[in-house]
Amino acid sequence: MRTLPTYFKSLILIIIISICTNCKKGDDGPITEQEDTTQSSEENTDQEEANDEPDNETTTVNLQELIANTEELELLNEAFTAANLNDVLKDENPLTVFAPSNGAIQLLFDFLGESYTSFSDFDSSVEKLILQDIIKYHMVAENLPTTSLVSGDYNTLQNDQTFLLALDTESFTITDATTTAANSTTMDLDATNGTLHIIDKILISQETADLLADIGIDINNPPNGEAIPTLKEFIIQNESFSVLKEALELTNLLDTLGEEGPFTILLPTNNSIGFLLSLAGNNELLEFDTTEEIDLLKTVLSYHILNGIHPVNSLDAGQLETLSGENITVNSTKQFFDFTGEPARITTPDIPARNGIIHLIDRILIPEQAILQLVENSAINDLGIMDYIGENPAFVTAILLAQDHIDQLLNTNRPFTLFIPEHTSLINRLKQLPTINSLQDLNSPENIMLLADVISYHQIPNQKLNMESLVEGLELTTQQGNTIKVTEQGGHKFLVDVHNHTSKILNIDLDTTDTSIFSIETALMPY
Repeated sequence: MRTLPTYFKSLILIIIISICTNCKKGDDGPITEQEDTTQSSEENTDQEEANDEPDNETTTVNLQELIANTEELELLNEAFTAANLNDVLKDENPLTVFAPSNGAIQLLFDFLGESYTSFSDFDSSVEKLILQDIIKYHMVAENLPTTSLVSGDYNTLQNDQTFLLALDTESFTITDATTTAANSTTMDLDATNGTLHIIDKILISQETADLLADIGIDINNPPNGEAIPTLKEFIIQNESFSVLKEALELTNLLDTLGEEGPFTILLPTNNSIGFLLSLAGNNELLEFDTTEEIDLLKTVLSYHILNGIHPVNSLDAGQLETLSGENITVNSTKQFFDFTGEPARITTPDIPARNGIIHLIDRILIPEQAILQLVENSAINDLGIMDYIGENPAFVTAILLAQDHIDQLLNTNRPFTLFIPEHTSLINRLKQLPTINSLQDLNSPENIMLLADVISYHQIPNQKLNMESLVEGLELTTQQGNTIKVTEQGGHKFLVDVHNHTSKILNIDLDTTDTSIFSIETALMPY
């Protein structure tokens, strides 16, 4: 249970955050303005004559529904609910809402700290009053599309507190009791009971400003932009990223994150760095002591840094270029995919920095370029495994992780047969084990030994097999020690593991003097 702050402490923090919103404008990226569909009657007549089919579409949602259905106003919707003001938005009386975006509101939580992670934490009567006053200052009891706006003072619902609106050709600004104006970003979102305009700053009334002045707080001298750390300072100041800080220092990328930018960084926590160490065959960062190893580390870390500001709401499915030069894939659910094909999920989005934005993610990302470097410098290269890098990244990654424990498999001075399961099947079978939820969990000594057993179970030592030699009833002893059997059905050949799970043999991919490599449908499990 958190300790509730006092009235003045909560109010001071809220105001400081509101003021600080101007320190990092545009964190949510540009929002495409909707076209102003309001026309004079003369223009409507001309349009109808030109098209012969006038647009009769009408708005059917009220302001509360409009806010609830607008992704960019998700946090504002939570604020209205927490402040018990949703009924105001449903009222039939006309209303105009000047709505702060998610980016403007998110700074509130970022700076209030762990005691406040959502508006549901404003649960005391005093906190609700504070929240209500702030929200009411963003509403005017008139329907004011841009065609009805004029430059001048407007009364709000907060005790007749006013703000000054200055109208421009295609936008407007609002001056409140602070020295920083709010800018319109999207105008004229229509509802059945009014109009909504989106702005990029939380507004502060003179009444609230006067209250702060009574206790010695001058809102016109707020903390400046230096109060928001740079990306470099954020990493240095947070112990959760101490290992990452050392890695960034080793590659000189930490200084890059202190430059003007702007950058977006996808930030994994300390514990996920272990996966990279395991891939490289190292136990700690200090073992990255050669030029090649430091270059590898830089390749991986720069894969987490994007040029420009990319807030969550602007992440569309597609490719984003990273500082490593290799693109990273983003899907429609805002997940990132690297070489291994597994998703990295955003755990905390849109943390503002003075020179960019931070998304905390749940695992480290591995680019294909890094895998190529690792394979080329390992005994794996002698297996001809490079051909599988694009189509079977999970198996290649698994062999890299287990290479120190599969020496016999990597010994190519004798005949052998290797069965390689399709990419997704290996991950899915491994996830059936109680200690493994993803490839990233394969960084502990125990799990790596388990993985080595699974891989060795797919190798038949001292035998170079072909399709003709794989006959019904053949029993094969694997490098791991347990056996697999061959069966035939419907003109196809299958392997059967110790659990009686079958895996269809798809084709032979490599057939040399001493080596055969087959593709199989699903992974085999030795126990």
